[in-house]
Amino acid sequence: ELRLPQAAAPTLEGAPRVPAGPGVEVDRGDTLSVLVIDDEPEVLAALCTYLHQLGWAALGAASGAEAARLLANGRAVDALVVDYRLREENGIEVIDRLRALRPGLAAIVVTGDTAPQRLSELLSTGTTVLHKPIDAAELARALVQAVHAHRS
Repeated sequence: ELRLPQAAAPTLEGAPRVPAGPGVEVDRGDTLSVLVIDDEPEVLAALCTYLHQLGWAALGAASGAEAARLLANGRAVDALVVDYRLREENGIEVIDRLRALRPGLAAIVVTGDTAPQRLSELLSTGTTVLHKPIDAAELARALVQAVHAHRS
């Protein structure tokens, strides 16, 4: 489930803001290109639709292998949003493999897993973790923060 509240996305102080859909504004400097990896077609479509509504480029892949092909073929992206539980591998494995192709790529893991051991493992990777159901404003904020952290 993806909740799309009528909230403002994060912006940088003093940067120009433009409407990007009903009730949402983003900073022109934060126009991102995001590769979303999720094996559930409905979730993949919802996340890509939300990112498009922000005025961002969103590219979807149903697996880590498909995402790796896209990056290997020269697709430029600023960040990854990866579901933790994919059919053939987990999101951390996908992020590690994609960062081998594009070192320093910003990434966020999305999970519905609530097991304490799993959450501890995820947090130990240093990757931002968001829990399902995903709050759209929280996703936008986390993406902007992750990209800025990796650019500095």
